[in-house]
Amino acid sequence: MADGRDCGLRYLDENSEEAFIQWFEHERFGGHPWEIFRGGNSTHISLFITRTQTGWLLTLSGSSTTRVVETVRMACALYQTDIPFILLESREIHRMITGTDYIGIVPETILPRYCHSHFPKEDQIIDFMQLNREFKTDIIAKAFWYPEKEVKPISN
Repeated sequence: MADGRDCGLRYLDENSEEAFIQWFEHERFGGHPWEIFRGGNSTHISLFITRTQTGWLLTLSGSSTTRVVETVRMACALYQTDIPFILLESREIHRMITGTDYIGIVPETILPRYCHSHFPKEDQIIDFMQLNREFKTDIIAKAFWYPEKEVKPISN
């Protein structure tokens, strides 16, 4: 119900498993039924359900730096009440909240969203930024830089 596009989920009979299954299999498409904390494409928090062979799987998602604190609070609440769930990008979120993560620095010509492909997967970088002009020198001095790739002209 984060932004009203729940595809009718809030109108289901809460005590009817059949109503939920019908909705899940046929009516939940085209909206944001799992968005529990409103945001943009990469800044919202979702709590969604997936059907498995053994039942239902609850998954929490919200790794944006602007939402990670709320996501961790929700994960702690689920854990403390013994509700089984999966936290997407849990390792990366742990690194973010402990201050041991890396932030990918991208050129001014690249929007600092969805830049995963610009960095090695093993570095688990999920947050990106451009150099802040005011603190550029300080950031450059404290940053770890990848080796530059050699560029050679094409010979005929």
